[in-house]
Amino acid sequence: MDLRRRIAAEAFGTAFLLVAVIGSGIMGERLAGGNVAIALLANTIATGATLVALILTVGPISGAHFNPAVTLADACEGGVSWRDVPAYLAAQLVGAFSGVAAAHLMFGEPLFLASTHVRAGGAQLFSEFVATFGLLSVIWGCARRRSDVVAFAVGAYITGAYWFTASTSFANPAVTLGRAASRTFAGIRPADAPGFIVAQLLGAAVASGLALFVINPPEQHPSALTGRALFAALVAEFIFTFVLAFVVLNVATSKDHPNNSFYGLAIGFTVLAGAVAVGGVSGGAFNPAVAFGASIMGLIAWANIWLYLVGCLAGGAVAGVAFRWLNPDDA
Repeated sequence: MDLRRRIAAEAFGTAFLLVAVIGSGIMGERLAGGNVAIALLANTIATGATLVALILTVGPISGAHFNPAVTLADACEGGVSWRDVPAYLAAQLVGAFSGVAAAHLMFGEPLFLASTHVRAGGAQLFSEFVATFGLLSVIWGCARRRSDVVAFAVGAYITGAYWFTASTSFANPAVTLGRAASRTFAGIRPADAPGFIVAQLLGAAVASGLALFVINPPEQHPSALTGRALFAALVAEFIFTFVLAFVVLNVATSKDHPNNSFYGLAIGFTVLAGAVAVGGVSGGAFNPAVAFGASIMGLIAWANIWLYLVGCLAGGAVAGVAFRWLNPDDA
């Protein structure tokens, strides 16, 4: 595909992504009557749905990265050429600021205005690491096994991650920089943006490294796992059980989300994203009870049941420790 067409597609997609993020944030805040949960829900649904539409639209042209972390990870994996990376990054940054400007014009806001929304601290940075790690895990899991569902899995994951991360899941350096120029509901203080970007790049790097092992084991049916495929399934169950348990604890039990009636969305979309991403690796149990049921039905070999017990219980335990560390008031 001609580089100019791919760059135009990246700029277009990133611009409309920022239009969705900023515009829905402004609209949600104006209509929510001070209810932050409703405003965030509006922001979440609009962003997730727009991502699906944009990936389906320009994915066949440029790969629909819209994200420097995704572009760099793809280049490391031999996807996009390193010669094309600077052009991709430039297009994403231009698109991000163009989208911010367009959203501001539509809602009568200043074209660019530095945000004052403080998003500082270890919890915020760790949230961005987790959010980007999960995003790249979903992308690699789907792209290599079920590329036709990448758009829906990414949209579902981002919809869920908005609610289970303290940072509302930026997971994108270009989006982070663009939102730093928006003094609106979706903004981030410019001083906090560099830390977010570093955490995002680290999350993408770790996810891509693990994907080489977890997503690319020898093809083998989950009911008869052996060798490398067995260990890959163990890692997959650990990672996504951690993510699922972390989501449940944050959206359904945290004091930061009192009377949250939308937690089902975050949990459901997280399960969907995990099942699509690593279902072909481990079967996607993420729960010892599910693993036992699948074994009784003959879907999982009893000889392999230990990996689900170990992976799921360890993932849940680590999620509990992380939740208590990030939310000491909930202990």
